[in-house]
Amino acid sequence: LWPDRFGIFNALMLAQARHDACIYLDHGLKEADKGLEDIGQLLFEQSKYMADLIEILGFERGKRLKWHEDPEGEHDERSWSRRLPEALEFLYP
Repeated sequence: LWPDRFGIFNALMLAQARHDACIYLDHGLKEADKGLEDIGQLLFEQSKYMADLIEILGFERGKRLKWHEDPEGEHDERSWSRRLPEALEFLYP
């Protein structure tokens, strides 16, 4: 979320939300490599802030927005595959 000087946050605030859209957003708390935990925490906080911003823009949590914090989640396919069923269930009820 932080490349290009956090431009994604500006783009989101300027975007027109589709009323039929749903968003699933998740982040693992162990996604950073060893020795980079501070950066990992920063990226987690940014993802959390993104979910908050999306909610402010009218996406009600549990209905059109699902934010999932994965305490054991790493930046790997095993973690993503573990979270995928929840994402699919939310996006395609």
